Amino acid sequence: HKLSTIKNIFTVENYAILEAIKLANSLQTNNFLIINDSLSVLTALKNPWPRNEIFQITQSELINTQKTFEFMWVPSHVGIKGNKMADEAVSLVSNVLPNSTIDKISSYDIFTSIKNKIFLSWQYHWDSIPPTNKLKHIKSSVKQWFTPPDLNRRQNIAINSIRIGHPFLTHSFLISKDQPPICNTCQTRITISHIFEECPIHEPSRTLLNLPLNIKEALNEEHTLKTIQFITKDNLINKI
Repeated sequence: HKLSTIKNIFTVENYAILEAIKLANSLQTNNFLIINDSLSVLTALKNPWPRNEIFQITQSELINTQKTFEFMWVPSHVGIKGNKMADEAVSLVSNVLPNSTIDKISSYDIFTSIKNKIFLSWQYHWDSIPPTNKLKHIKSSVKQWFTPPDLNRRQNIAINSIRIGHPFLTHSFLISKDQPPICNTCQTRITISHIFEECPIHEPSRTLLNLPLNIKEALNEEHTLKTIQFITKDNLINKI
């Protein structure tokens, strides 16, 4: 058999067990041992309420059979007699059967496939955005960044405003129709890059917290807490 490419390895491993059970039910022997290297699949078979329809079918086969099945988990198939022959057979089937021979697809696999395609389409669009975009400059992937769960609302607003490059501190002049804010020490325009990379006023705090001088690194998910500590220590958090 050859399965659809939208099935994940979890479903594929279970389908192999299902086919083994069906084959065993067609034989005269009553006792069978099924050896598998996927501990997660074997564990999932014990779940009384599986969401994956293929697992439901497998459980139904086991409940309704008159035969006895035992399952054994092995860390890998290495060293098991016949494993090389099985791998060669899989390669042969892949070449001979260009299309899937089994049309059973779980709703979980369909959902996962659609989700992955949407994600890829989103990433493709994001890749086309020029690096001059402030958020694109520090975030190359659309994958969700981890946010520490204990941040309060003010901290969340601050870190997100900094990352998109339009905090109140640096862009309020667009609303007030004033001139852009100027750093009193450096006599240059105040920007996020200036605060995090250049301004000597903030250098002691940057050094103390070991905050990267590269803004792309400083604002990534790895340094979220350091960034919060930095803007808090230098009394910037309520201005952002």
